[in-house]
Amino acid sequence: MKRAINFILTVLLTALLAFFAALPAAPPGDRNLPQASNAAPAPICVPDVYEGVLGRPVDQEERARLHEEALKGKGAHKLSLNSRNGIRVDRVFFEPGGVDAWGDQAIVYHGGEYHYYYLNLAPGRPLSHCVSKDGVFWKNAEPALECDSDMLSFNTPAIHSQKAGGPFILQYTNYHPVMEHVRRVAVSEDLSHWRRVEGLNYFLPGGNTLQRPGWGRYEANFVLLDGEAGHGGNLAWREQGYSFGVSCGLHLQKSKDGIHWESAGRLKLDIPTPSEKAANGNHDTVTGFFHFKDRYFLVCPSGPREQRNYSRVYFSDRVDGTYRPTPQHSILGDFFAYYTRFGTGPDGSVLASVDYNESLHTWGDTTGKVHTEHYVVPIFEKVVCDGSDLWLKYWPGNDILKAHALPLQSGPAADKGNPPLRLLSDTVDFSKGAVIEGELRIPDKNRELDLARDAKVTATGTVTPSDHREAFLPQNTVDDRLDTRWVATAKEQPELTLDLGASKKIGRVRIQWTINWKETEVDLEVSTDGQNWVTFPGKKHETYVRFVSLYETQSPVEACFLRLKNFNTKSAVLGIGSINVYEQPSENLGANLQSPGLYVECQGGRQGWAMVLDDAGRLRMGYLNADGSSYNYEVERNLQLYGLGKPGERVKFRLIQRGRFFHFYLNDFAMSWISLREEPSGRVGTLNDAQGDRVTAIHAWAAQQE
Repeated sequence: MKRAINFILTVLLTALLAFFAALPAAPPGDRNLPQASNAAPAPICVPDVYEGVLGRPVDQEERARLHEEALKGKGAHKLSLNSRNGIRVDRVFFEPGGVDAWGDQAIVYHGGEYHYYYLNLAPGRPLSHCVSKDGVFWKNAEPALECDSDMLSFNTPAIHSQKAGGPFILQYTNYHPVMEHVRRVAVSEDLSHWRRVEGLNYFLPGGNTLQRPGWGRYEANFVLLDGEAGHGGNLAWREQGYSFGVSCGLHLQKSKDGIHWESAGRLKLDIPTPSEKAANGNHDTVTGFFHFKDRYFLVCPSGPREQRNYSRVYFSDRVDGTYRPTPQHSILGDFFAYYTRFGTGPDGSVLASVDYNESLHTWGDTTGKVHTEHYVVPIFEKVVCDGSDLWLKYWPGNDILKAHALPLQSGPAADKGNPPLRLLSDTVDFSKGAVIEGELRIPDKNRELDLARDAKVTATGTVTPSDHREAFLPQNTVDDRLDTRWVATAKEQPELTLDLGASKKIGRVRIQWTINWKETEVDLEVSTDGQNWVTFPGKKHETYVRFVSLYETQSPVEACFLRLKNFNTKSAVLGIGSINVYEQPSENLGANLQSPGLYVECQGGRQGWAMVLDDAGRLRMGYLNADGSSYNYEVERNLQLYGLGKPGERVKFRLIQRGRFFHFYLNDFAMSWISLREEPSGRVGTLNDAQGDRVTAIHAWAAQQE
């Protein structure tokens, strides 16, 4: 017996020694770098995807058959749009641009020019390329790459270099007939001529590494962008020359040549989420990975993880984590945008751009047909690091847009509403781009009382994550903060009740959704005693306002309690960021809204876009009727997070607009980019400024196209 046990132990010891001997040794000086773990499988690289996945030889006839079946079969719905018939969906902000431009950009500065790559909907030529001397006006270059002949689509291009001046490495993903998305690599010396690295096909194994169930999308590798690089490259160096990247599912990887990658573990997170499953980051996409002032930043356009469809920012003192939300609640990318992309400019500054304007980029015409518009190459923003936060700010290079001064302040004004919406008489040609600047004075007192501010809130079905048990409490709906929310499990048929403390006159109720706004309907009831309930007699406002349900009455009703019940949603969870209760039946430029602001008029007397400041230190943006009535805002910014918002303080604004699409800044902080439903008329106006001292120093410039 003893001899048998010794034999078994000898065999086990020999096997263990052989196993550890086969492991690659860490290079000298590399002991502090994160090492691969069992929870983070390394990317699998095979010379041939068909044979690597199927595990047997595959002849040309079978390859052709599998390719055809994928095009016609169940996998066709997963194909990128660039594999379908092209339709015009967007444009370059300053022409020229292709009619099939789509998105997923990559930004590189080299040889005195900015190079911008983006996906194209044209079949067979998916990756377009444009160049610019100044980062504002662009010209088309030759298409960069054709679609791989054995693939069905082309996605997620990412470009980096291991050293300043190149060579440049392009990583991209394809949808393969037998392996979801596969990552491939191409190399260029001049950013114009690319050669594919043959026999290099990466994919991640296992269902727990997919972006979402049924998807094997591999987001290439977004290497660290060093905000203090001091050169035109975009690589942060570590010991032994390693660069790092994060792929879908928050898999950290490292490479010495930017082509061959090995696992460096999973990123560790400490982030409250509605779902314990979502808390591990398995399904997160990564659009930015930064190194600023000894901190690491991660940008994720996460769906259920955070509010709405924002891009969110997390930080850590170590490259592998633990990552937490930035202190000021991840302001960077806190807009209606997917897939923010980043690149390094000639001075080492990091530039940002977005390829998808999620809010207000769709609208319908009189026939009911839905249209969409956004810009694949909008103007650059500058990424600034301040402590543990990142901010998007105005990029000084955009000053080149101010080519010709416009006499915006001349001529008589046309007043509408009471207090007035004052339209300045001169028109602006937004079709080619324009810049409007001025100052707004934050008012001392001007907004009606929110009756829900001191309410007691109770609810059933509240989600309580094990590590963040107070993350989604009902009281978050009335705490006057924009970054908190109540989250509940939909299948538990939750209810939420507000106790106002005393009977109040209620004229309108505003609900700001944070999850699945489009699919969520709810019954709103009121009561005087908390026992007998009636449906709130308010008419729900326009359905096109995203993330907001606004109920308005013809005359206020008496109530002490409000209740939300019978939530109807297709999602497993639902979320509400804020509930506001007011006495006035509607929001308009009357007694309840005296905020000063700027107004962009739309054609045909349709609702224009209003941007107003109030004494609560908020910037509110939304649609306002031409007569000054019915203001249903859907975008809010807490100016105190930007160091703004003191009553009586003056702040500078910038509006950069072309056609429906515009960027808006306060004191050079990026507030939002919005695509309007209607074409602008060319007229702008001021709100609640009868004395002419609340909106001042207005100037306008027309952009000059090359």
